[in-house]
Amino acid sequence: MKAAFLIHGFLSDKNDFERLLPVIENRYDEVFIKDLPAHGKDRQKRQGVKLKDILNFVEQNFDRLKETYDTVDVYGYSMGGALASYLACTREVGKLILLAPAHKAPALFFPLSNLKFRRECRKEKKGATGFLGKKISCRADMKKDNKRAYRHFFRVMLPRFSPRNLHNFFKIIRYCNKHLKEIKIPALILYGRLDQLVPHSAIKKISGRCVDLKCVVYRDIGHLMLLSCAYETMINDITSFLDKN
Repeated sequence: MKAAFLIHGFLSDKNDFERLLPVIENRYDEVFIKDLPAHGKDRQKRQGVKLKDILNFVEQNFDRLKETYDTVDVYGYSMGGALASYLACTREVGKLILLAPAHKAPALFFPLSNLKFRRECRKEKKGATGFLGKKISCRADMKKDNKRAYRHFFRVMLPRFSPRNLHNFFKIIRYCNKHLKEIKIPALILYGRLDQLVPHSAIKKISGRCVDLKCVVYRDIGHLMLLSCAYETMINDITSFLDKN
């Protein structure tokens, strides 16, 4: 008996995983995915994001699944990635799947990564090759992803934003980082080099804690991950990881 526990990102909702659900539903006896407290469309207007509420939600629902199922795989996106890592350090988790885990924020050097990628794209048009003669690829979908990211921010995140929520976001991240230990279970980390919110140092931080790790860095993807134009590539990487014994 096997279950999956999915944790979405800060000020977002369960739709972060909408493209993944049809692919993994037949792999588990139960897939648990709900909006975190003070998240989603139905949240109370005056209810703020609180560390205690978030932790209680994550721990209690994971424990409930674990009482019923032999194995519980945990998926986490952005802030949910930090929470998923926390569970992997404090609970008996099957496999750990992290998408742009926000163990640090913000990505202060994102503009430099973006400029570097654009320079590589210009070289590609001239038929240049990259390091060790490897051909440079450039996705035409990059601009579309940037537009989607801004649209997601203004439509989904900004209406739910407040200075108090942002303060509590950093409290959640600090708490998760404080409880980080060696993670011995199989772990998969997916990260976009053009991430607008999570710096690459966050990936180095959590990678250093993982013993059995597969880390994939997409050179032309931002923070949207499964909501990006290249979501099919990520889904293939996730399913390959799940199918590996």
